[in-house]
Amino acid sequence: MEALTGELNSLALVESSCIAFAPNQSSHSTSLAVEATPRYLYRVFDPSSPGETNANWVRSRDALRNEPASVIDLFRRPEHEQMAYRIWGHLRWRNFPDDNLVSWTSSLLFAIQYIFYRHNHQRSRPSYASIMICILDTRDLQYGAFIRDLDLIKSFAPFSEDLKGVERMRSLKVEGHCQIVSAQALIDLGLLTLRPEFTQAAADLECGWANDVVQMNTALEHDLASPEPSQDIELLHVALRIGELFEGRFRTHVMAHLAAIIPGQINVRDIACVFGGGKLDCTAPPSHAIS
Repeated sequence: MEALTGELNSLALVESSCIAFAPNQSSHSTSLAVEATPRYLYRVFDPSSPGETNANWVRSRDALRNEPASVIDLFRRPEHEQMAYRIWGHLRWRNFPDDNLVSWTSSLLFAIQYIFYRHNHQRSRPSYASIMICILDTRDLQYGAFIRDLDLIKSFAPFSEDLKGVERMRSLKVEGHCQIVSAQALIDLGLLTLRPEFTQAAADLECGWANDVVQMNTALEHDLASPEPSQDIELLHVALRIGELFEGRFRTHVMAHLAAIIPGQINVRDIACVFGGGKLDCTAPPSHAIS
């Protein structure tokens, strides 16, 4: 496979950025669409994560080993039951030797909680310095690079009853489209102070993941329905400092998402004051909060 790749590159062919999902090529999924991908996706990983993730490529376990099946879209594979079983195994963390999928999420809160979960539950107990979070701008990537979890599940559900998950892909060239930052860098700038649940999760060997995120989202919905109190402006400064770890196109997105998960009622004027570089008079009476 490596020799063939070298020969193709020598012919100056355009390098494909990924093996795209093409559900319309399958008789059982012709109604599925692949274009509804969020602009920004997150991936949390560490050295023990299957496959490969770096600033140039994100590869599944199969793609990293140059397995022949890694260059075939799963929708083009005739063995539907086997594909459904492999998808189920990926989603259930069965650690199958053959895995041609990689997980992403569009939720920064989900990704942050996974940092704590991975640190506390992974057998290798990776340090926060070795756990990385990658943010990816999907806007200019190849059509079909991603497929939503529910669409993938819907397509293969007739062949398996146990499919659940998040965004998936196999092998993707991400050079120039992403940025990777360590979890430790986020923590050093105050990540744990943004929500009391973060401090608790960081110290709790039994911390949860998905259920904990659901509980935090419920608390955030309660905050939106309550007129008081407003968010702590000091925590908005923390969100600003963490956001400044990221380059321009990612910075505003990260800051906005971090501001949105701070406890308390969102106040547009406070956010504008902090994120606007102090151009507003923050000592003046605050404006009405969004409800």
